[in-house]
Amino acid sequence: MASLDANLGDRPPELSPYLPADELQSRMEQMKTWLSRQNELSPRPLPPINRFSLVQAQNRRILDAEVDEHQHKIWRTFVGSPKNYSSTPLDKLSPVLISEMLLHKVHKGKFLLCRVVTPMVKMVGVHTVIEDSSGSVLEISIYNFPSTGLGFSCESANALFPVGTIVAIREPTLKLGNRGGQPLIRVDSISDIIFLDQTDPAYSEDRWSFTLPASLSAQSSITCTVEDFKKTGNLHFLRGEWLPAVFAYSKGLRLDKDAFLLRLNRAEAYLRLSYYSAALSDAQTVLSLEFIDSERRWKALTRAGKALYFQGKYAAAKDMFQQCISCKGDRDAKEWVSRIDEREEERLHGRFDWSKIYKQNYESPHILHIADFHGPIEVKALHYRGGGRGVVATADIKVGQLLVVEKPFASVYPSELPENESLLTYNLHTGTVPDSSHTVLITKVIERIWGNPEDHAAVYNLFAGPKCPLLPTKPPKTSSVSRERATEGATPFPFESAVDIDVMHLESILSYNAFCPQEIPEQEERSKKDLPSAFYLFASLFNHSCDSNAEWTCIGDVMVIRAIRPISKGDEIYIAYVPGSRPFLRRRKTLRKHFPREDCPCNLCTEDRADGTANCQQREELVKKMCQTKSIEESRRLLKQIEETYRSSRVLRPEMFKAKQHLAFLIREEFNQNAFRLSGFTLRSRVREAIKLDIDSLESVGIRIGKNRQPVLTQLSSTVSSETLILYFLSIAAGFFGLEDRVLAGGWVKAAESVLKLGLGGDKALFMFLFGNRVEKMGIGEFVYSVLGY
Repeated sequence: MASLDANLGDRPPELSPYLPADELQSRMEQMKTWLSRQNELSPRPLPPINRFSLVQAQNRRILDAEVDEHQHKIWRTFVGSPKNYSSTPLDKLSPVLISEMLLHKVHKGKFLLCRVVTPMVKMVGVHTVIEDSSGSVLEISIYNFPSTGLGFSCESANALFPVGTIVAIREPTLKLGNRGGQPLIRVDSISDIIFLDQTDPAYSEDRWSFTLPASLSAQSSITCTVEDFKKTGNLHFLRGEWLPAVFAYSKGLRLDKDAFLLRLNRAEAYLRLSYYSAALSDAQTVLSLEFIDSERRWKALTRAGKALYFQGKYAAAKDMFQQCISCKGDRDAKEWVSRIDEREEERLHGRFDWSKIYKQNYESPHILHIADFHGPIEVKALHYRGGGRGVVATADIKVGQLLVVEKPFASVYPSELPENESLLTYNLHTGTVPDSSHTVLITKVIERIWGNPEDHAAVYNLFAGPKCPLLPTKPPKTSSVSRERATEGATPFPFESAVDIDVMHLESILSYNAFCPQEIPEQEERSKKDLPSAFYLFASLFNHSCDSNAEWTCIGDVMVIRAIRPISKGDEIYIAYVPGSRPFLRRRKTLRKHFPREDCPCNLCTEDRADGTANCQQREELVKKMCQTKSIEESRRLLKQIEETYRSSRVLRPEMFKAKQHLAFLIREEFNQNAFRLSGFTLRSRVREAIKLDIDSLESVGIRIGKNRQPVLTQLSSTVSSETLILYFLSIAAGFFGLEDRVLAGGWVKAAESVLKLGLGGDKALFMFLFGNRVEKMGIGEFVYSVLGY
């Protein structure tokens, strides 16, 4: 993700998020064409670059950034623009000097050895000036490097890339930047950067044509001791600067690989970063030493146990914590063993304490203590998917059966983003302007792969758009990638990535597989700035249907998928990427990226298409108009018109749910405001009318109603969430309670409890937690508790 190049004489199309949607998509297509032309420009020699002028320009940017530190900044960035990465090991590349490089060229087969000569300035990525050994200078922009993006300060970047840092850039890309056409090296993939050892001869001043100012230079690190690096790392750690702490500890370990205290400290910093395989590697290295005392052994066991726990390797984690207990009777370790027993119950049997999990969500949306679970399902090749794959049932599945519980690979919430920075992103894959959370999610996934390289294969095995080649049926299991590259004399992580990261391909994967982890699926689209974004490895394998047979909801960022209809063994299981409650034309537009050559083939879309585009358009306009009116008579008239847009044979009519609910709301509002003026007979008739509308609305979304005016829950609704159904069932119960019909009121209360069990897996505790206050406000709290035996 980064700003685009400017090429004189061929300007890119102007983009604005305020353009009409069709015009914006058209201009994004023009942008892709423009980018293709930029990529095809003939390489040409670099113009002369004045070292003094370039360094001065960078220093001015640094001063400007300090002055503007508290001003709100909007960074423009692109997803889907061309981005290069190298897959060739450094020892297979030959060196290149800046003077030998060409503009508009990816220097395949080459690497650039360079040194940072100015402090960093932060934009979308981080920007500085580098030099090669001959003294030639260039600007460089580095994107997606951990701890340098949105919300991080320049100090963090300068702690990672202090002046004097020497790096090798694999197969560098040289192009014109957008600030006056200044040539720059652009690095999109963090795996292309390799940090040289401070003891390497390259750090000798004799290798470089210019001497750097001592006050800025990282050359002083050559004289630093292991203890110096430990103190620096500890200082960063105390300030919560986890990655700078890792780099400091790692520099000390380069001097003395046996400095196990640094390795222990680094393991803890890795845990804070969620780099679990790196933390485990450090902890296991310490545990392999024979001479460590019991206190350090206990710390290593604890850190290894935590790393294994968060990797979902519960048996191995339990062994570590039991050794902790044997080591010093550790009370905290006993709590971890208890947690692990709970996770095993969740993982193996799908037994979750849902009320406890919902309460955790109130503390933080990132729920750490929960296991992933898969029910009787498998990923299978499906011939009708054009050689693709999907998730199918391996046994007959009942309504309400738990199918999946999954923690996200990565997630981002708006509350975690800085208030003084925001991203204006144009996604060229989808022709949309996504929210900042989605853009930051891409960098978090990159960091997660960088810190946990064994997950690389599982991520890159996911669908990346219609041009994506066919993928294997079963996603690969996490691989045991070494923390070091296999080549002789390799540089260990974090100074060199263990895997190569193709950012452009990853952007495409996330453009098609990111979810918005809303706790209750919204009937209406929310403002994009309020939306979180999350990425799930297994849930991404489900195919879409607007009329799905499974429902996904989120508790915090944990996804839960349950069957909402009976599913036979061998049948495919679908979830809805877009709510089926959304009008057909808007659904079709949103789903175009998933169905570029044809419309969604689900039953709901097939029925809508049969109604005709004109009727669908009219229906959408009428529903919008109805939701804006406060007139009961006008609503009755509009309701009739909406109904006429459906063919008489249609059963599922999602817009009728919204329309009838709105009319029922207006009727309730009227009799609540005028109850003292209405006769008892009129008041009761209005209540009955509102109840009838409520019940009819439920039939329009697939809820079967028996002759006794009670729901028959042979299935739940594919277009209305379980939590919403519960609220409407309780509302109907309150209406019957007001009519003093305790039998019907009690029946609807019990039906609400049944939906709670089927749709949310809940019990009495969860009902009280989610709906206790609601029923009290409805004035039926005591009645509900008596009916349910609470």
